[in-house]
Amino acid sequence: MTNIAPQVSSFNQGIWENTEVIEACYRNLQRIYTWGGISYTDNSNDYFLASHGIRTPDFWWKVVLTKDDSGADKIISWFFPNQENLGSLDSYLVSVADIEARLTDGLGAIPVPTSLKGLKAVTSWPKPAGCTRS
Repeated sequence: MTNIAPQVSSFNQGIWENTEVIEACYRNLQRIYTWGGISYTDNSNDYFLASHGIRTPDFWWKVVLTKDDSGADKIISWFFPNQENLGSLDSYLVSVADIEARLTDGLGAIPVPTSLKGLKAVTSWPKPAGCTRS
């Protein structure tokens, strides 16, 4: 299931959507693998718990793995607060190891090669030429 946890509207239609554009553009070039999830750290903002039985995530994360033109693995990951006005996508770049260190859900490691877990992208991937998604 996707889209079942509350997101701040401007987060969903802003910075999170930017990650979806990256996914859409790069899956037209190579196969991609995406993992994503949420993290709960603050119960005071669980506005939908009583009415819908759903806690409000405090953070959202995403990892995208693909291959570059030479066939080498290429990975990018972000960890975002579920808030308004977050600014630059690049401000939330982290390594997979950083994400795993913050997760307390007990679901285990993110299944990417160990050699990639410590890598942190310098910038978010640019939109490839020919990608019409915006």
